[in-house]
Parts: sequence; C-alpha cells; structure tokens
Amino acid sequence: MLGKLPTNVQDLWFLSAVGAVMESWFATVKSEEGERFESYAHAKEALFDYIEVFYNQRRRHSTLGQISPAEFERRSTHAA
Repeated sequence: MLGKLPTNVQDLWFLSAVGAVMESWFATVKSEEGERFESYAHAKEALFDYIEVFYNQRRRHSTLGQISPAEFERRSTHAA
C-alpha cells in the first residue's frame, strides 16, 4: 500500500487509523520528552532511550492489557 494512493475505503480507513495512532504516540513523546533538544545527536539518543528502554520495556499500554510491548511479545512467543 505504501507508495500508491489508496483506492478503496479499507485503505483509507487503515491510513486514517495509522495516522491517529501516530499522532497519539507523538503527543505522548512530546509530553514526556519535550519538543526541543540541544542537537540532532542528543535528540536521537534521547528518543532511542525513550523507545527502547522505557516505552517498549516498561511503559504499560491499555491496548495490551496494561503490560509493556516487550512483555506482550514475550507472552505471545511463549504461547505459540
């Protein structure tokens, strides 16, 4: 689907849903990390730490039953 214009309602719905999720995620990052960094390198490091150390490992998500993405993945892997 990437690289071409959506041609049906399902594609449009999917794109709008993804857009809404990304807007929510960016709002969360802005509120927890701020919007300004000293440099590109500092922003890259801070965002990597936020995503890999906090967001994926420890932050609980309501859509995952109040567990972290890493824990959700561990449970899914062991259940398979």
